[in-house]
Amino acid sequence: MPDSTDVSWLVEEHEFPTLYVTHLREDRGITELWTPQIEAINEGLLEGDNFLMTAKPGTGKTLAAEISIVRNYRSNPGSCCLFLVPYRPLVEEKRDEFNRTIGDTFSLDIQSASGAEEYDPSELFEADIVVMTFEKFDFYLRNHPEYLSEISCAVFDEFHTLGDDTRGPRLEVVLTKMLRNHPSIQILGLSATAPNCDDLADWIDGGNCDSGDWRMIPLYEGIYLEETDRSGIEFFRDGESIETNGFPRRFEDPKKNAIVHYLSTAEPTEGGRERRIMVFAPKRDRTEEIAGMLADHIREDWSSTGIEIDEVASDALSDRINEEATSSGESVQNLVDSAKHGVVFHHAGLSQDLKNVVEDGFEEGAARVLVATSSLAAGINLPVDRVFIDKPRVGGSGEYGRDLTVGEYKNLAGRAGRPGYTEKGESVLFAQNFFEKDGLKNQYVDETPEDIESEIDATDTNILLDLIRECESPAGICDFLSDSFYGYHEFDRDATVDNLESAVESLAEIGMAEEIKGSESGEQFQLTPLGTSTSKRLISPNTVAAGVAYLRTLDSSDQFDLTAFFTGIAMTSEFEMCRLYRWSNPPETSLEEIRQKLPWDAPNDSNLNHGLATGEVLAAWTSGEEVSTAIDNYQIVDSRTESDVRERLAPTAARVVKDLGQILSNSDNDLDEEFGDLLSNLYYRTRYGVNDDGVGFVKRRIVTDRDRVIDFQTRLDIQHPREIAEGNVFELFGNMRSSEAYTFTRRAINAYCEGAEKEKKHLLLDARDAGVDRQAYKELLSSSESEFEEYCLERLEAVDDFYVERFDESGHQRFAEAKIRIKDDSGRYIEEDGDPVEIAIECKSKQDLENDVVGANDATDIVRKTSLTRKVTIGAPDFGEHAGSDAESQGVLLLPSAAFATFVLAAETGRISPSDYLQLFDEVGYQSRDDVRKTFSLVRE
Repeated sequence: MPDSTDVSWLVEEHEFPTLYVTHLREDRGITELWTPQIEAINEGLLEGDNFLMTAKPGTGKTLAAEISIVRNYRSNPGSCCLFLVPYRPLVEEKRDEFNRTIGDTFSLDIQSASGAEEYDPSELFEADIVVMTFEKFDFYLRNHPEYLSEISCAVFDEFHTLGDDTRGPRLEVVLTKMLRNHPSIQILGLSATAPNCDDLADWIDGGNCDSGDWRMIPLYEGIYLEETDRSGIEFFRDGESIETNGFPRRFEDPKKNAIVHYLSTAEPTEGGRERRIMVFAPKRDRTEEIAGMLADHIREDWSSTGIEIDEVASDALSDRINEEATSSGESVQNLVDSAKHGVVFHHAGLSQDLKNVVEDGFEEGAARVLVATSSLAAGINLPVDRVFIDKPRVGGSGEYGRDLTVGEYKNLAGRAGRPGYTEKGESVLFAQNFFEKDGLKNQYVDETPEDIESEIDATDTNILLDLIRECESPAGICDFLSDSFYGYHEFDRDATVDNLESAVESLAEIGMAEEIKGSESGEQFQLTPLGTSTSKRLISPNTVAAGVAYLRTLDSSDQFDLTAFFTGIAMTSEFEMCRLYRWSNPPETSLEEIRQKLPWDAPNDSNLNHGLATGEVLAAWTSGEEVSTAIDNYQIVDSRTESDVRERLAPTAARVVKDLGQILSNSDNDLDEEFGDLLSNLYYRTRYGVNDDGVGFVKRRIVTDRDRVIDFQTRLDIQHPREIAEGNVFELFGNMRSSEAYTFTRRAINAYCEGAEKEKKHLLLDARDAGVDRQAYKELLSSSESEFEEYCLERLEAVDDFYVERFDESGHQRFAEAKIRIKDDSGRYIEEDGDPVEIAIECKSKQDLENDVVGANDATDIVRKTSLTRKVTIGAPDFGEHAGSDAESQGVLLLPSAAFATFVLAAETGRISPSDYLQLFDEVGYQSRDDVRKTFSLVRE
């Protein structure tokens, strides 16, 4: 089979629209399909059946999936295709990618769903393509399975995640549910490593293709070995030695020797681009150590080795990192410093915004070196010429780390060599001696990735709760498992039933499930209301049980203790990946005090200490305290940073609090009544890191940045946003940029003001923004009875395009108070049937502007005073309930004072053309301020 074929093959052999192939060729420069894509299509990718595609990184799996989606879209018009990924950062990346490609070409609606937000499924699944995480799809599968009928195809990117011991079990349950309950949905799996793809494809009852080691760009896997005075890298391809690259030993550190030599001697690409490298390190502190070492060398010794960097671009990248940083700390400063010299690092201690900046800077060439932990390997596609693997491990030594699997190593090595950027890819391992070199070659270079195996443990409460709701009986659960990949090979049903019964007893102990013996249909399991509600959320039952148990020890919400609550839930499995650790033990009395507040036998002092440390930092976070101060005060280990709290710990805790509140609202009325509001507020406090008063800022979306909320409360002494709305409307001006002051003030007004007061405050802001006499508009909105008429007519006379004729109502004559004519741009009156257009004006105001309104009789009184066709009554502060309908029937336009002021302000400042005035004056009935804004397309608050 040829390595490639022209994309016109899609039109000629598979009846794809010419539009799509033209788009591939002309918009994206894709002129050929590669071997993996050709093989996948030939093996049945486009036939609508389940399919598993296995191919090395950078060989076009996403394009193959895109081709399948295009076919599916044309074959199933109106249906929805899912593209599912394991990690949240990949969601928006893939959505943006699809928007740029087939979204624009076929005018597709492409949506995304990730994080804690719960999107309306009736709207979400109306899209043509939805990108979401595996977990988010699991949520919809549990709670809204009826909407899966809208889906025709589901692409599972990184399908080998099935073998991951954390994400794998839930993914396998999701896939099993789809196979059992939704067989009409095509499942398409994409994997870089799946040696047993035949088994996996057989399990999903579909076809498959495995492109083996095929790559468009060859990959050479090397091992570095240092001798007395020389060093060298022996490179292998397909297990065979192809070359040895020797060079002098200039530095004691072998890693520095190899990396510096490559950076200083490698020739640029044919296109003139300097070579770029990626270094994978097992731990986050090691990434910073390597980055610092290389940056120091480039800064101090660049002249001796000639490492070329783009100093202008690297300085700009360093400045951007500094600007984007949402927290301070050693890691951020280290990143700023190293980026100046073309070296960046990437690990979980950085915020997602900083990670994005780092990735962009490396892709754009502002950095030549990217040092990262292995978490960056999933889904990335960066221009890397050579990958150095510091150690083939994840984590630290001993029980805190482990060796890379062969699949993980191959995935890391495969990051080198991106088509269109370089002619080959290279990876390098490091050996200390010949024996270790042979071991690394045997263990990684010559080996094939491990088979993907099921990681399901049916007795794991996280899985079992969902299975009980799905199947109800031991036999039903066993039937379900027999359809899973776990049951693809035979399993012991009798032993499984025994294990299930024991596990259900554990769930019964925490109030989630019970066993019903002697039922007519045989032995049955049943979830309690608490268990049923928990099973619909993606949260550990033990975490829910810990939170519920603590709440049940309290007589009222007044006794709620933040630290005790957070300590209790922080010791559960939900926090395993984000729990904080203390570098020393606190006084024994602290542990005993917290132990007394927990409703169960707490674990040993070490685990309790870490749970307490996590609880103390979360309590500080939700009180608006500085994160760096809390980390120091509670002696958190140096490897944990502010970003760990902001980006990992706080979002996890917020999700747990939100889930707990929703679970109680559906399962325990008493606890919900007592603690529902508390948990609702605590969710916002935990998500945004604000104190109880600060909830008003974030809940009403007035200010959602934690640091800005704290600034309001400290520097400006505004504890609650109600103070902005109910106080001086210009209070924020002079304390921040005017644009921000307008935004925050308007949001506060919308949140905490109503009726005439709300409209009045918005008008005053409008007047300030327009640079006109604010006092005149303030008087217009606050005057009553006789004063009101004068102020209204003054505002009309301030508009150059109006001629205003006043009438004296004294004596026995009855006239409208004024009439106006409209001048066009040349100064002539706008005419209708040869006569100038005239509008009668009547002004009605109440003495009590707070509690009274203009009634229907006064609103339509103008009818008795004029025969003009267009009649306008301006009322302050507003009109009564029935005034609008009466006015409409009698041909009168009603403008409350705020609506009138909005119109004349826009007219006075030239935002409305005189030729458009009649759009308003031709209306009858009630017109609000918002109506006026819509009529003239004025910006909404």
